[in-house]
Amino acid sequence: MNEQNRGEPATTNKRLIVLLFLVVLVFWLASWYWITHSSLSGWQDRSSFGEMFGAINSLFSGLAFAGVIYTIYLQTQELALQREELIQTRRELKRSAEAQEKSERALNEQVYLLACSAYLSAEIARMQSYPHESIGFEESRARVSRLRSDLERFLLKENRESS
Repeated sequence: MNEQNRGEPATTNKRLIVLLFLVVLVFWLASWYWITHSSLSGWQDRSSFGEMFGAINSLFSGLAFAGVIYTIYLQTQELALQREELIQTRRELKRSAEAQEKSERALNEQVYLLACSAYLSAEIARMQSYPHESIGFEESRARVSRLRSDLERFLLKENRESS
């Protein structure tokens, strides 16, 4: 939708309002001309003629007042809809924030597990670089034990940092 199409309804509404205003003005001027230049001979007759429209005047005033009340009613409904939409938007934002926090926790856990995996891979590669026969069974066992304690320390340290 281009800019020109979006502006058309507002322009049409303005033109309609101006047209209605001009029609009312023309009728008002025509009635003034008819009353002042009609066959009504004097001010007494003109006054009586004008008083005949008192009931119609009160009718239109009542209709205008009813229109104002209806407009207030419509605005109240619109405000209620806006409040409901605002509540739904807040709920959706809350859900989005919770999902983002979950995603962050999962990402932190993934980083933690990748670090553990990298540490284990490095230790396994280091241990495989030494032949077991050259260092002996007890030394291999001690290295595995150190690896286990290093890994536990590392896991505890990472667990505290992620909390």
